[in-house]
Amino acid sequence: MCHASNSLCTGALQTVLIVVILLERRRRTLAQRALKDSFLQVQDLAGRLITAQEAERTRIAGELHDDVVQEVAGLSITIGRLAKRTAPGAGEDMQPVLTQLQQRTIGVAEKIRHLSHDLHPGVLQHAGLVAALTSHCAEYQRQQVIDVILHADGDFESVSPEAALCLYRVTQEALRNVFTHANARTAVVRLARTDSHAELTVADDGKGFDRGVVRRGVSGLGLLSINERIRLAGGTVDILSEPHTGTTIKVRIPLDEDKAGTISALSGSERASG
Repeated sequence: MCHASNSLCTGALQTVLIVVILLERRRRTLAQRALKDSFLQVQDLAGRLITAQEAERTRIAGELHDDVVQEVAGLSITIGRLAKRTAPGAGEDMQPVLTQLQQRTIGVAEKIRHLSHDLHPGVLQHAGLVAALTSHCAEYQRQQVIDVILHADGDFESVSPEAALCLYRVTQEALRNVFTHANARTAVVRLARTDSHAELTVADDGKGFDRGVVRRGVSGLGLLSINERIRLAGGTVDILSEPHTGTTIKVRIPLDEDKAGTISALSGSERASG
Protein backbone atom coordinates (compact mmCIF):
# COMPACT_ATOMS: atom_id res chain seq x y z
CA MET A 1 0.00 0.00 0.00
CA CYS A 2 2.79 2.42 0.90
CA HIS A 3 4.68 1.42 -2.22
CA ALA A 4 1.64 2.20 -4.41
CA SER A 5 1.13 5.51 -2.62
CA ASN A 6 4.79 6.48 -3.17
CA SER A 7 4.54 5.56 -6.84
CA LEU A 8 1.39 7.64 -7.18
CA CYS A 9 3.05 10.62 -5.51
CA THR A 10 6.12 10.26 -7.70
CA GLY A 11 3.97 10.07 -10.84
CA ALA A 12 1.99 13.12 -9.81
CA LEU A 13 5.18 15.06 -9.12
CA GLN A 14 6.61 14.11 -12.49
CA THR A 15 3.38 15.22 -14.17
CA VAL A 16 3.51 18.55 -12.38
CA LEU A 17 7.16 19.02 -13.39
CA ILE A 18 6.36 18.20 -17.03
CA VAL A 19 3.48 20.66 -17.01
CA VAL A 20 5.71 23.35 -15.47
CA ILE A 21 8.43 22.72 -18.07
CA LEU A 22 5.93 22.85 -20.92
CA LEU A 23 4.40 26.05 -19.58
CA GLU A 24 7.87 27.61 -19.22
CA ARG A 25 8.77 26.61 -22.77
CA ARG A 26 5.54 28.12 -24.05
CA ARG A 27 6.17 31.29 -22.07
CA ARG A 28 9.66 31.58 -23.58
CA THR A 29 8.33 30.89 -27.06
CA LEU A 30 5.69 33.58 -26.68
CA ALA A 31 8.26 36.00 -25.27
CA GLN A 32 10.66 35.32 -28.14
CA ARG A 33 7.84 35.72 -30.66
CA ALA A 34 6.78 39.00 -29.05
CA LEU A 35 10.40 40.19 -29.06
CA LYS A 36 10.76 39.28 -32.73
CA ASP A 37 7.50 41.03 -33.57
CA SER A 38 8.65 44.12 -31.67
CA PHE A 39 11.98 44.08 -33.50
CA LEU A 40 10.23 43.83 -36.88
CA GLN A 41 7.93 46.67 -35.89
CA VAL A 42 10.92 48.81 -34.91
CA GLN A 43 12.60 48.05 -38.24
CA ASP A 44 9.41 48.88 -40.11
CA LEU A 45 9.11 52.12 -38.16
CA ALA A 46 12.73 53.00 -38.94
CA GLY A 47 12.08 52.47 -42.63
CA ARG A 48 8.96 54.62 -42.48
CA LEU A 49 10.87 57.35 -40.64
CA ILE A 50 13.58 57.43 -43.31
CA THR A 51 10.92 57.56 -46.02
CA ALA A 52 9.17 60.43 -44.22
CA GLN A 53 12.51 62.16 -43.75
CA GLU A 54 13.20 62.06 -47.48
CA ALA A 55 9.74 63.46 -48.22
CA GLU A 56 10.23 66.28 -45.73
CA ARG A 57 13.70 67.04 -47.06
CA THR A 58 12.26 67.30 -50.55
CA ARG A 59 9.51 69.63 -49.40
CA ILE A 60 11.82 71.92 -47.45
CA ALA A 61 14.40 71.99 -50.24
CA GLY A 62 11.72 72.97 -52.72
CA GLU A 63 10.51 75.80 -50.52
CA LEU A 64 14.04 77.05 -49.93
CA HIS A 65 14.95 76.97 -53.61
CA ASP A 66 11.71 78.29 -55.05
CA ASP A 67 10.80 80.82 -52.39
CA VAL A 68 13.42 81.78 -49.79
CA VAL A 69 16.43 81.90 -52.14
CA GLN A 70 14.47 83.98 -54.64
CA GLU A 71 13.36 86.40 -51.92
CA VAL A 72 16.89 86.85 -50.60
CA ALA A 73 18.22 87.33 -54.13
CA GLY A 74 15.56 89.97 -54.74
CA LEU A 75 16.54 91.68 -51.50
CA SER A 76 20.19 91.78 -52.60
CA ILE A 77 19.20 93.38 -55.93
CA THR A 78 17.10 95.99 -54.13
CA ILE A 79 20.00 96.87 -51.83
CA GLY A 80 22.28 97.23 -54.85
CA ARG A 81 19.84 99.60 -56.54
CA LEU A 82 19.49 101.60 -53.33
CA ALA A 83 23.26 101.96 -53.10
CA LYS A 84 23.42 103.32 -56.66
CA ARG A 85 20.64 105.84 -55.98
CA THR A 86 22.26 107.24 -52.84
CA ALA A 87 23.23 110.89 -53.34
CA PRO A 88 27.00 111.34 -53.75
CA GLY A 89 27.34 113.78 -50.88
CA ALA A 90 24.78 112.55 -48.41
CA GLY A 91 25.50 108.87 -48.98
CA GLU A 92 29.22 108.74 -48.24
CA ASP A 93 28.60 107.15 -44.85
CA MET A 94 25.83 104.91 -46.14
CA GLN A 95 27.67 103.54 -49.17
CA PRO A 96 30.01 101.17 -47.27
CA VAL A 97 27.14 100.01 -45.07
CA LEU A 98 24.92 99.21 -48.04
CA THR A 99 27.77 97.44 -49.84
CA GLN A 100 28.49 95.30 -46.78
CA LEU A 101 24.78 94.57 -46.35
CA GLN A 102 24.52 93.45 -49.96
CA GLN A 103 27.54 91.16 -49.61
CA ARG A 104 26.10 89.58 -46.47
CA THR A 105 22.77 89.08 -48.23
CA ILE A 106 24.53 87.34 -51.10
CA GLY A 107 26.33 85.13 -48.57
CA VAL A 108 23.03 84.18 -46.92
CA ALA A 109 21.55 83.27 -50.30
CA GLU A 110 24.57 81.08 -51.04
CA LYS A 111 24.25 79.25 -47.71
CA ILE A 112 20.56 78.64 -48.30
CA ARG A 113 21.35 77.30 -51.76
CA HIS A 114 23.89 74.86 -50.29
CA LEU A 115 21.37 73.79 -47.65
CA SER A 116 18.76 73.18 -50.34
CA HIS A 117 21.26 71.10 -52.30
CA ASP A 118 22.12 68.98 -49.24
CA LEU A 119 18.47 68.37 -48.52
CA HIS A 120 17.51 67.50 -52.08
CA PRO A 121 20.34 66.65 -54.51
CA GLY A 122 18.77 67.69 -57.80
CA VAL A 123 22.03 66.96 -59.63
CA LEU A 124 21.58 63.31 -58.65
CA GLN A 125 18.46 63.09 -60.76
CA HIS A 126 19.67 65.16 -63.70
CA ALA A 127 23.38 64.28 -63.97
CA GLY A 128 23.71 60.92 -62.22
CA LEU A 129 25.40 59.45 -59.15
CA VAL A 130 29.06 60.08 -60.04
CA ALA A 131 28.43 63.71 -60.97
CA ALA A 132 26.44 64.24 -57.76
CA LEU A 133 29.18 62.70 -55.61
CA THR A 134 31.86 64.72 -57.44
CA SER A 135 29.95 67.93 -56.76
CA HIS A 136 29.27 67.03 -53.13
CA CYS A 137 32.87 66.04 -52.39
CA ALA A 138 34.21 69.24 -53.98
CA GLU A 139 31.73 71.38 -52.06
CA TYR A 140 32.43 69.53 -48.83
CA GLN A 141 36.17 70.05 -49.29
CA ARG A 142 35.68 73.76 -49.92
CA GLN A 143 33.45 74.28 -46.89
CA GLN A 144 35.16 72.05 -44.33
CA VAL A 145 38.82 72.48 -45.37
CA ILE A 146 39.38 68.71 -45.61
CA ASP A 147 40.93 67.02 -48.64
CA VAL A 148 38.24 64.79 -50.15
CA ILE A 149 39.35 62.42 -52.93
CA LEU A 150 36.80 60.56 -55.04
CA HIS A 151 37.51 57.45 -57.12
CA ALA A 152 34.67 55.99 -59.20
CA ASP A 153 35.11 52.78 -61.16
CA GLY A 154 32.34 51.21 -63.21
CA ASP A 155 29.16 52.16 -65.01
CA PHE A 156 26.66 53.91 -62.74
CA GLU A 157 24.53 55.49 -65.46
CA SER A 158 22.05 52.62 -65.31
CA VAL A 159 21.85 52.47 -61.50
CA SER A 160 18.28 52.88 -60.28
CA PRO A 161 17.31 56.19 -58.62
CA GLU A 162 16.68 54.26 -55.41
CA ALA A 163 20.18 52.78 -55.25
CA ALA A 164 21.78 56.07 -56.32
CA LEU A 165 19.99 57.95 -53.54
CA CYS A 166 21.02 55.34 -50.98
CA LEU A 167 24.71 55.56 -51.95
CA TYR A 168 24.59 59.36 -52.05
CA ARG A 169 23.01 59.61 -48.59
CA VAL A 170 25.49 57.14 -47.10
CA THR A 171 28.39 59.19 -48.50
CA GLN A 172 26.81 62.34 -47.14
CA GLU A 173 26.41 60.86 -43.66
CA ALA A 174 29.89 59.34 -43.67
CA LEU A 175 31.57 62.63 -44.63
CA ARG A 176 29.51 64.46 -42.03
CA ASN A 177 30.83 62.01 -39.43
CA VAL A 178 34.38 62.64 -40.64
CA PHE A 179 34.02 66.36 -40.08
CA THR A 180 32.13 66.06 -36.79
CA HIS A 181 34.12 63.34 -35.06
CA ALA A 182 37.29 62.27 -36.88
CA ASN A 183 39.48 65.40 -36.79
CA ALA A 184 40.87 64.16 -40.11
CA ARG A 185 42.93 65.85 -42.80
CA THR A 186 41.92 63.60 -45.69
CA ALA A 187 38.93 61.50 -46.65
CA VAL A 188 38.88 59.09 -49.59
CA VAL A 189 35.60 58.04 -51.22
CA ARG A 190 35.73 54.97 -53.49
CA LEU A 191 32.79 53.81 -55.56
CA ALA A 192 32.97 50.58 -57.55
CA ARG A 193 30.50 48.37 -59.36
CA THR A 194 30.40 44.66 -60.06
CA ASP A 195 27.77 43.06 -62.25
CA SER A 196 25.19 42.90 -59.48
CA HIS A 197 26.48 45.03 -56.60
CA ALA A 198 27.73 48.52 -55.82
CA GLU A 199 30.51 48.94 -53.27
CA LEU A 200 31.17 52.23 -51.50
CA THR A 201 34.09 52.92 -49.17
CA VAL A 202 34.67 56.11 -47.17
CA ALA A 203 38.01 56.17 -45.34
CA ASP A 204 39.64 58.92 -43.28
CA ASP A 205 42.97 59.45 -41.51
CA GLY A 206 41.40 60.79 -38.32
CA LYS A 207 41.51 59.73 -34.70
CA GLY A 208 39.31 56.64 -35.09
CA PHE A 209 37.28 55.10 -32.28
CA ASP A 210 36.67 51.89 -30.33
CA ARG A 211 34.68 49.46 -32.50
CA GLY A 212 33.29 47.89 -29.33
CA VAL A 213 31.29 51.07 -28.81
CA VAL A 214 29.54 50.46 -32.12
CA ARG A 215 28.98 46.77 -31.32
CA ARG A 216 27.33 47.76 -28.04
CA GLY A 217 25.04 50.08 -29.95
CA VAL A 218 26.50 53.26 -28.46
CA SER A 219 26.92 55.11 -31.75
CA GLY A 220 25.80 58.36 -33.25
CA LEU A 221 22.76 58.98 -35.40
CA GLY A 222 24.94 59.10 -38.51
CA LEU A 223 26.07 55.49 -38.18
CA LEU A 224 22.57 54.39 -37.23
CA SER A 225 21.21 56.08 -40.34
CA ILE A 226 23.84 54.41 -42.53
CA ASN A 227 23.10 50.98 -41.06
CA GLU A 228 19.36 51.39 -41.49
CA ARG A 229 19.58 52.63 -45.09
CA ILE A 230 21.83 49.74 -46.08
CA ARG A 231 19.60 47.23 -44.28
CA LEU A 232 16.59 48.52 -46.19
CA ALA A 233 18.61 48.20 -49.40
CA GLY A 234 19.38 44.55 -48.61
CA GLY A 235 23.11 45.27 -48.28
CA THR A 236 25.88 45.03 -45.71
CA VAL A 237 27.97 47.50 -43.69
CA ASP A 238 31.46 46.98 -42.28
CA ILE A 239 33.06 49.58 -40.00
CA LEU A 240 36.80 49.28 -39.48
CA SER A 241 38.37 51.54 -36.91
CA GLU A 242 40.81 51.68 -34.02
CA PRO A 243 41.85 54.64 -31.88
CA HIS A 244 44.38 56.85 -33.72
CA THR A 245 44.21 54.81 -36.94
CA GLY A 246 41.33 56.41 -38.80
CA THR A 247 38.00 54.91 -39.81
CA THR A 248 36.82 53.03 -42.90
CA ILE A 249 33.18 52.44 -43.69
CA LYS A 250 32.48 49.82 -46.35
CA VAL A 251 29.00 49.26 -47.73
CA ARG A 252 27.76 46.87 -50.37
CA ILE A 253 24.27 46.90 -51.84
CA PRO A 254 22.64 44.77 -54.54
CA LEU A 255 21.69 46.53 -57.76
CA ASP A 256 19.28 43.79 -58.81
CA GLU A 257 15.85 45.23 -57.98
CA ASP A 258 14.59 41.79 -56.97
CA LYS A 259 17.23 41.64 -54.23
CA ALA A 260 17.21 45.24 -53.13
CA GLY A 261 14.77 44.88 -50.26
CA THR A 262 12.57 47.89 -49.65
CA ILE A 263 15.04 50.45 -50.94
CA SER A 264 12.42 51.86 -53.32
CA ALA A 265 10.62 53.41 -50.37
CA LEU A 266 13.59 55.67 -49.73
CA SER A 267 13.34 57.73 -52.88
CA GLY A 268 9.75 57.53 -54.05
CA SER A 269 9.08 61.06 -52.83
CA GLU A 270 12.20 62.50 -54.45
CA ARG A 271 11.47 60.74 -57.73
CA ALA A 272 7.92 62.09 -57.71
CA SER A 273 9.15 65.63 -57.11
CA GLY A 274 11.55 65.49 -60.05
